[in-house]
Amino acid sequence: MLTLAEVCEELADSRSTFYDWRAGRRAPRCIKLPNGLRPTTRGSHGHACG
Repeated sequence: MLTLAEVCEELADSRSTFYDWRAGRRAPRCIKLPNGLRPTTRGSHGHACG
């Protein structure tokens, strides 16, 4: 599993952009953990780039 920072780094986008994607339901799938949200896997964020 990747952290939000790792996903943003790989996609070369900011954290605020990621949250905008989440609001529009275009973000990678996430799992809500007790310490916050974590995107699931590298493969799950391929559709967010398109």
